[in-house]
Amino acid sequence: MEQIILKKELITPEMANQILEKNHINRRLRIDDVNAYARDILNGNWKENSDPITISKSGNLLNGQHRLNAIIKAGVAAEMYVRRDAPDDCIFDIGIPRSAGDTIAIENKVDREFSKNEYVSLARFMVGEELSKRKGGKKITHQEIENYIMENVCYLEKLKYITTGNKKAYFTTVPVRVAVYTALKAGMDKDLLRNFWKVMVYGFQNSEEENPIIAYRNYIINLTQRGRQTWDETIKRGQYAIREYANKTKRKRSVNPGDFIYPLI
Repeated sequence: MEQIILKKELITPEMANQILEKNHINRRLRIDDVNAYARDILNGNWKENSDPITISKSGNLLNGQHRLNAIIKAGVAAEMYVRRDAPDDCIFDIGIPRSAGDTIAIENKVDREFSKNEYVSLARFMVGEELSKRKGGKKITHQEIENYIMENVCYLEKLKYITTGNKKAYFTTVPVRVAVYTALKAGMDKDLLRNFWKVMVYGFQNSEEENPIIAYRNYIINLTQRGRQTWDETIKRGQYAIREYANKTKRKRSVNPGDFIYPLI
């Protein structure tokens, strides 16, 4: 059996350029992935990857073009495992890739509950909002999602308290979670938000003060049935419903306030 030799090398932008000169048999370059990897490298978030930069015996680049282009874009050297003796017909990308939730669960640095889709999706949305302000691209890396969860774990623990113990809603809850989460970070009482969530899920109203919640719930159910739910508007209406419920306005209509009431941070 042929021995496979991997070496950890410090790949400079100049070396990356040289390797890419023989990038003739690869897939289409995805710029969003390059930008995302470059951010990880610049921010010190790049982690050791067991998937090597792979070069064939004839010198052709077979695997790693996005990472090499990211090094060039970042203008910073990064350590990578490199294999330089692969056959030209070597096959790649046939395994099942790990999701951000898989990574969080495996590393086990925080409550495994936060590896679930509802928390990962919330973190992805919040990171994406920050990137859009800085025009940092659309692709979000697993490390950026993990970092956001690690940095905001105290708020996520409170969100878990707010949303745990209720039955599963039959409409998409992530935008509602974002509305509740942003209100929580803005200083809204967690028990008030827990009751807001309970009314949203069950649909049972105990007083007219909960009218804004029921109006918002009906809005979401109507959108879900039509398949037309948009996150930004759903979050804005959720924030409005939370504020009106906290102020005891008894409003019976869901309203889009136009702007976010609570900042997306």
